[in-house]
Amino acid sequence: MVTAYIGMGSNRHHPRRQLHKACGVLARMEKCRQLRISPFYRSPALGHCPQPAYVNAVASLKTTLPPASLLARLQALELAQGRRRGRRWGARTLDLDLLIWGRLRLRSPELQLPHPRMHLRGFVLKPLADLAPNLRLPGRRHNVRQLSGRHLQGQARRLPGQRHPLRRKPKSLTSRSPLSGPAAPCGLVRVSGATVAAAPRHDRSSPSESQS
Repeated sequence: MVTAYIGMGSNRHHPRRQLHKACGVLARMEKCRQLRISPFYRSPALGHCPQPAYVNAVASLKTTLPPASLLARLQALELAQGRRRGRRWGARTLDLDLLIWGRLRLRSPELQLPHPRMHLRGFVLKPLADLAPNLRLPGRRHNVRQLSGRHLQGQARRLPGQRHPLRRKPKSLTSRSPLSGPAAPCGLVRVSGATVAAAPRHDRSSPSESQS
């Protein structure tokens, strides 16, 4: 199985709820398993179109799906949650980007891997560093932790008071077994169907998220 990383974002119709809902679908996705979710972050929207700030996260999973098939499922999930493609920098109910698929480097009209701008974006690198700080992006010398310390587009701030995205299992998940194997690494919490990165204790005293 290959490890894939997926960027997640929303700034419409209760963004946190949109990400929680998407996490539940990813946990049940066929030919995918060992879902892990970063803490949620808040970041300003890019571009010149006035719109609310985004809530962002990164998911990782193990999959046997080829990149094009995984991308198609992510785009179907976007549509199912009300995504309407129009203005490039417009507001979105759900935005899912396939960031990395193993060590594959790919350039095609439909898909580029790794994502061509992820190394510049704080709202991607900050949550990705919670999941895989020592990961080196294909074609880059520096690891994610090092890249996330640079001046980046879309500076991201971790949100306080987060519950784990899959703590409340959908009914369709009740027949699934919790993850087996050794205990989760420090900073990660095992829940049924996923391993969720937990925010360190000292980060939970930051100001509350404003209403989106």
